[in-house]
Amino acid sequence: MVSDMTKYVDPTRESVRALRDSDMQGPVEMLNLIKFHKEAKYDVAANNASKTGEEAYKLYKEELIRIAAGEIVWHAKVKGMFIGPMAEDYDYVMLVRYPSKEHFLKMMRNPDYKAALVHRYAGVEHTKLMVTQPMSRSKL
Repeated sequence: MVSDMTKYVDPTRESVRALRDSDMQGPVEMLNLIKFHKEAKYDVAANNASKTGEEAYKLYKEELIRIAAGEIVWHAKVKGMFIGPMAEDYDYVMLVRYPSKEHFLKMMRNPDYKAALVHRYAGVEHTKLMVTQPMSRSKL
């Protein structure tokens, strides 16, 4: 259950504009926090009737990898909240690196990407997506 009520799935126009107009240069990394539907919620059942939300998202992710000029840096299943609101019970985290913000925004306009969104919508109950920029690696 999302703590603040809104079930985020899509970016706002303002967030797309802010990224487009930002002065970010070089690679960007998108940090995804994802909560899946228990059962995928397709508008038309067709061949996807018995899929879980995670299975539906996997179909989307496969297309994302094919279409995007990005790469999955890491991904993991969430096993529990250690610090933070317990109501924010995410199932999956993923960090995807793109060569630039322009590559990411171009991907969002790609017709194949838009077609794959049906699986994302069917699989994702809510998500948070944070724009990050890689820093040089250092020891803790």
